[in-house]
Formats: sequence, C-alpha cells, structure tokens
Amino acid sequence: MRTKTLIRKELVEQWRTRRLWVLCAVFVFFGLLAPITAKLTPDLLRWLAETTPGVVFQLPPPSAADVVSQYIKNLAQSLPLVVLLVAMGAVSGEKERGTLPMVLAKPISRGAFLGAKFLGLALALALALGLCMVSAYYYSLLLFNGPEPGGFVLMNLLAGLYLLVVLALAFLASTLAASTVMAGVLAFGLWALLLILGALPRIGRASPTALLSWAGRLGVGLPGEGEWLALGVSVAILGAALVGAWLHFRRQEL
Repeated sequence: MRTKTLIRKELVEQWRTRRLWVLCAVFVFFGLLAPITAKLTPDLLRWLAETTPGVVFQLPPPSAADVVSQYIKNLAQSLPLVVLLVAMGAVSGEKERGTLPMVLAKPISRGAFLGAKFLGLALALALALGLCMVSAYYYSLLLFNGPEPGGFVLMNLLAGLYLLVVLALAFLASTLAASTVMAGVLAFGLWALLLILGALPRIGRASPTALLSWAGRLGVGLPGEGEWLALGVSVAILGAALVGAWLHFRRQEL
C-alpha cells in the first residue's frame, strides 16, 4: 500500500468521522474570537467602570495590535489543547479498537503507517490553522485596519511550527501508550513540561514557546531579534519525537 494511499485514507477517515470538521470549526472559532474580543473588551471595561462607583478605566482605543495579542494567547493556551485531543488517539485508538494488526497485515511497513498517520494529522492541522488565519485577518479588517499581511502570515508560520511540535509530542504519546486515556495523560504531561521549561529564565529562550513571542512581534510589525535557537530546538524536538515514536513502534508487540 503506497504512502499516498495511506495519507488519503487518513484524511478520508478524519472527514467521515467529522474530526476534521470539528478541528477546523474550533480553529475558526478562536480565529474569529481574537478580533471580537479585542473590539469588545474596552467597551466591557468601560461599562464596568460606569456601573461601579470609584472605578475608573483609561484605555487606549483598540487596534490591530490587540488582535494579534489575543490571537497569540489563543494559539498559546487553547488551541494546543485541541491539538492534543485530536492527536492522542491516532495510534492508541487503533490499538484499543483492535484494527492495528489488520492494517499491518497488509504489505505496509510500520514506518509507512506512522508516517501516513502523522502527515494526515499535520495536513489537517495546516488546513485548520489556515482557516483560522484567514478568518481572524478578515474580521480584523472589518473591525480595524487589520495587521500587516506579511507579518501576519509569518506569525502564523511560526505559531504553526509550535503547534506542530505539540502535535508531534501528542503523536509520540499515542504511540507509547496502550490506551487513549493514557496517551492523553502522557501528551498533556509532555506539553506541561514544555510550558514549564519555557517559563524558566534562561532555558525559556531555547524553548518552542519562545516562537510565540517572536510570532507576536512579527504580527505587529516589530520583528526585533529572531529566536533562532528556539527555532532550531523546535525542529530538533519535532524530529526526536517522530524518531522516538518509530523506534518504539517498530519493536512493539501488537
């Protein structure tokens, strides 16, 4: 069975089970939420000040920079959880259903199986993030002047690499674990470790989470100093997670 056929099978399965629909819908929701939140937050705070004696808020008018800030928050906090939920059952779910031995009984290597699984998830993530980007930018044009398009695209590319690292860690967890629940716990633990390392003063500059800071600067047109070390570490973690999944899976008894 050729790799293209396997990838097509994965995408068709995601479509039929509506996982792809849900993934895209959630990403679009958070994409639309960023400009709407940036627009409404100052009005809500003003209303709070008017209805609460002694409370005074002096806020600048909302701008496209507020959209970028809210967008990055969504990419850092909410959307990785969605990626974990989608990816944690990629391999462990096949083990639980008992369909994995049947698939591997065909003329297909374990490496090709894992590669098709991951590429199918990565393509779904790319589609969802693309729709998220377009929806956020379109609504920011309606409500504001909109961020600079080139910087906004670069911001999404860097954020996409961060989400791809999260996807690879969840995929590794799904390969190592015997059940989807165990895979979810392990995947969340790996992501939490990533966040903890990113919060440390020196190590944080080399963590994939630093990509989000760089992305935020690009989104508002202030590239500044690039987080190239974080970029290299992110690619290394991505590769190590995939190689680790393959090394474990090829020796795993099913």
